[in-house]
Amino acid sequence: MVDQWLKVLLVEDNSGDARLLQESLANISAPVTLVHVEMLGEGVQQMQQENFDVVLLDLSLPDSQGLDTLLQAQARGATAPIIVLTGLDDAELAVRAVQDGAQDYLVKGQVTGDLLLRSMRYAVERKRTAIALQTAATENLLQAQAIASASDGILICNPNQPNYPIVYTNPAFSRITGYRAEEVLGRNCRFLQGPDTDPETVAQIRAGIAAQQEVKVTLLNYRKDGQPFWNELKISPVFSAQGELLYFVGIQTDVTERKRAEQKIQEQAALINIATDAILVKDLNTRILFWNHGAERLYGWTAAEALGKLASQLLYANPSPQYLEAQTNLIATGKWQGELRQITKDHRQVIVESRWTLVRNEYGVPKSILIVSTDVTEKKSLEAQFLRTQRMESIGTLAGGIAHDLNNMLAPILMAVQLLETRVPEDDEQSKQWLETLETSARRGADLVRQVLSFARGIEGERTMLQVGHLVKEIEKIAKETFPKSVEIWTDIPTWDLWTVSGDATHLHQVLMNLCVNARDAMPEGGRLSIVVENLVIDENYARMNIHAHVGPYVAVTVTDTGMGIPPDILDRI
Repeated sequence: MVDQWLKVLLVEDNSGDARLLQESLANISAPVTLVHVEMLGEGVQQMQQENFDVVLLDLSLPDSQGLDTLLQAQARGATAPIIVLTGLDDAELAVRAVQDGAQDYLVKGQVTGDLLLRSMRYAVERKRTAIALQTAATENLLQAQAIASASDGILICNPNQPNYPIVYTNPAFSRITGYRAEEVLGRNCRFLQGPDTDPETVAQIRAGIAAQQEVKVTLLNYRKDGQPFWNELKISPVFSAQGELLYFVGIQTDVTERKRAEQKIQEQAALINIATDAILVKDLNTRILFWNHGAERLYGWTAAEALGKLASQLLYANPSPQYLEAQTNLIATGKWQGELRQITKDHRQVIVESRWTLVRNEYGVPKSILIVSTDVTEKKSLEAQFLRTQRMESIGTLAGGIAHDLNNMLAPILMAVQLLETRVPEDDEQSKQWLETLETSARRGADLVRQVLSFARGIEGERTMLQVGHLVKEIEKIAKETFPKSVEIWTDIPTWDLWTVSGDATHLHQVLMNLCVNARDAMPEGGRLSIVVENLVIDENYARMNIHAHVGPYVAVTVTDTGMGIPPDILDRI
């Protein structure tokens, strides 16, 4: 305070008095900056332009006289403390001046530099104190008004009295609970509890109070009329500057409607999770925001694994034309429906019937996408099987007609072979062998025609006991004579202990021949074709691992080649 410089405005029309005052302050080296004007109007103008710590005001000025000078200075914007400095030694006038707002009343000729400096400092301090008190009073009034008008219920309890009685409640407390202030003052607030109030929550409140710590809970309370309501309660301790506990302040918010809304949301979420469809919500950047149990079942990812991931990466190996079409139509129309191919957690491909809806906020701005998808993979598989069955029926009808024509062409060939056999010399073994092969192949062709006719009519072929080894030897002979020399034919056939089987010889011959032809076609640059025949017994363990297998003795035929293999894009058709 001692070293603080004061900026002082002196309003004095007597230049001699002004000079004496300046000299008295200079004699004590007072830390003062003095601005001197001679008229009240000039002083008011200075106060409006600059900030002064204190004003020294003479009551007798050319443009104002007496106490009116003080009143005018205050009315025209003087905020700095004013000390009246006058030549009138009038006690009554001094009292009136102080009553009207002057900080002090000094008489010229009786004022020393020290007295004036001390008076100015006291004036500044008193003014600051008055402003601080006024500010605090205003703030207290505002706080009291805010508490009284708050929408939340507020109650104050005294922890220094037995049973922590309520000492204050605001009007909102009465609106929420139905109790008037006079009905609750002096009581402990546990009267708001009831039969369904959670004991664990009450214990949490008591623990916070015992530890003199802030605690926030939501519990079920009861109004005066017995109606329950959900109370979001926050209890805070209030301490003095010395750390002494003074009060507990409780703020209660009626969150009944919010709890009902949350319960409704939980019920809706439960219904969504019961749904068999996969339901998910993603934002406009395809980040997953919601993932129901149906989505977990269909795709294999749990909600914890899926939330926050990009649906475009999680469910699609590559963006398909259908996916891009869905995005475009959704933006244009707000909805889309169609089929999509997606992948699951175990990399299995599924086909879904998907419905997309663009969700907007209250301002109509798109914010997310709701997707409901139904797994139609099995349905599509059944449809494909049905279409294949229809195609096979059509092929059967067509094959029946073709078979008749082929039969008419094979009959002359068989007759010609029989005639040629009578004309071949007895010693021409090569020609006889060729004719035998030709006749065998022609008869195989005739048998194949009969199979086609049987297929067209839905008739099973004739089953007989067969020696598979003999059929394989015939296949080997035909392959060696007709396949390119670059294809090596190798067989492994038991000579004495191979079992016989029950089957249609023509069907089995055709199956083996088709496998060999396919192997030849897979080796355009040459390679090795191997045919292995062996006895095989399928036991119960093997049968359990292969759903189509049955326990019993079998003859296994294995056809392998060194060719390029089956392309992956058609492998699923086998």
